[in-house]
Amino acid sequence: MIAAFGDDVDRFKVPGYVRNDLTPQYQIDKLNFRVKVENLLDKRYVSRSIYDDTVIQDNRLLFLFLVGIKLN
Repeated sequence: MIAAFGDDVDRFKVPGYVRNDLTPQYQIDKLNFRVKVENLLDKRYVSRSIYDDTVIQDNRLLFLFLVGIKLN
């Protein structure tokens, strides 16, 4: 986990982070089912910063449900 500078002239640092994601996948015949879980531990973190007064937090716990069909 490495801290990064928050602006282009290195006036401040934002803390580093580790994010845990999980993507189980199941296939039944031609159907593919996937559940994508981002930020499994629901941690707050700064993903990027803009200027010296604006920091952007990324998504907290997020679930995505995906279904695919194999056509050939």
